Amino acid sequence: LSRSLIADEHVYIGNSKLTVRDRHVVDLILETLSHPTHPRSILSLQECGQPFLEELRSRLPSHFEVISNHGDAVVVDKRRFEIVEAKEVSGIFSDAPYRTLQDIKIRRLSDGQIMRLVNVHLPGDPTKPGRFEFAEYLNRTFDPSIPTLAMGDMNFDELGMSEAMAKTF
Repeated sequence: LSRSLIADEHVYIGNSKLTVRDRHVVDLILETLSHPTHPRSILSLQECGQPFLEELRSRLPSHFEVISNHGDAVVVDKRRFEIVEAKEVSGIFSDAPYRTLQDIKIRRLSDGQIMRLVNVHLPGDPTKPGRFEFAEYLNRTFDPSIPTLAMGDMNFDELGMSEAMAKTF
C-alpha cells in the first residue's frame, strides 16, 4: 500500500469518522456523475462505510438516490430512472452466507423499459465457489424479458467471470 491513497489519505477529519480519502472519493464520484461529455446516471459502489455514505448523500444533487445495504450502494439518477423494486439478498455464497447483494429493478423514464441491476461484492478467494454461486443466482432469477446488468467488485477478471457464466448458463 506504499504510496496509496488508502495510506496517505486515511486521516480523520476533525472529530468525525469521515476520512480525507472518503471526501476525495466523494469528489471523484460527483465529477463522474456530472462529467461534461459522459455523465453517468447509474453508479455501483462497494465497501462503503456509513460516514462515506452520509457524506455522499449530503453532497449529491437532489435528483440522485442512493440505495445502500451492508456497504454496497447504487446511485441512480431519478431524472432518467424510476426505482421499481430494491431488495437485499443473502445466503448466496456458501462460504460467506452473511454477504449480501443488491437486486434492483428500475424503469427507464424515456421509454418505460424495466431493467435489472445486480450489485455485488463477490468473495475473492479463487479456490472457493463464489463466482459460480453468483452465476447460479443470476441463472435462477433470470427473466429474458428484462435486461440485466451485473455490476460491482467481481474480484475476478473477465476470463474468470466468463468461465462461471458459461458453466452456469
